[in-house]
This record gives sequence, C-alpha cells and structure tokens, in this order.
Amino acid sequence: PAAATQVVRQLLERGDIMLDVQVGALLLAAACELQATRTESARACLDKALDLAEPEGLRRCLEEVPVRLRSIIRERCEVRGGRRSAAITTKASGAAPPRYSDRVIITQPLTERETEVLAYLAELLPTEEIAGQMFVSVNTVKTHIRAILRKLGVERRNEAVRRARDLGLV
Repeated sequence: PAAATQVVRQLLERGDIMLDVQVGALLLAAACELQATRTESARACLDKALDLAEPEGLRRCLEEVPVRLRSIIRERCEVRGGRRSAAITTKASGAAPPRYSDRVIITQPLTERETEVLAYLAELLPTEEIAGQMFVSVNTVKTHIRAILRKLGVERRNEAVRRARDLGLV
C-alpha cells in the first residue's frame, strides 16, 4: 500500500491527467489507506474523488470500487447531503442492481461520428455497410462501436440502441 500510495501521489501531482484517471487514482489511494488501516486518510481521498466525480457525473469508476470501500462511499455520500448514484447505493447496500436504463452510466458524451454510427446501428446495418455509408474503413467503424459500447455501459449493439433510445440519443 505504501508504494502504491506514493505512485498515486506522483500521478496526481501532474496537471495533465484526465479526470477519470484522477478519480481512479484517488480511489486507489483510498483503498491503499484503508488496507493500511488509515480510515481517516481513506475518507479524505474518497472525499476528493467524489468532489471531482460529482460535477462531471462520473459514475463508472465509482461503481468499480472494491467492496471494502463501498460502505465508506455510502457513508461519505450521506454526510455530503445524500447525493449519490443509484449504482453505488445499490452495490453498497447489497441489493439487486437496477437495469441499465434505470441509472446514468455515460462517462463521456458521444462524439458526432459515434452518434452517426449509433444511428446506423439503430437501422440494423452491418459494420461493412456503415463503413460504406460513412466513407471510412471497417476498422474505424469498429473503433466507434467499441467507444459507444463503453460510453453507454453496455456489451452488445442491440443494448446500445435500446439504451440510446431510452436516453433520447436516437
């Protein structure tokens, strides 16, 4: 834990790190502090992570925290005024997770091209036809599809289309 904490501190000192990486680093630091039985320090790291994640609506990195951190996250969210994601609340309490359409998962907005690919997916076009319509390679379309699946928090194309319809993206 001490070596991991040192690496995380060095990482956070850099100013050019993406927000989700900063939040992930703070969560790792909190896990290390908790492992070393420094609960107050772990709470401080979690507070910093929540301060960064909340305004941007980041959820995924908070959903994937170790089990030992979930109760502390729940506690910190209650102390901070009860604002927390349904996914964290559900996982921390041990209840059954909600369907993907019942929680906000998008970690980043879709780009213009990803939105275009999503529209073609809604039309049930195969990858090759999407590539032809967009005048790009099949690999480029596959890259866009992977990004769409990641950003919508789903695993399959049809789930992405359903999720996008729920959110009014298509």
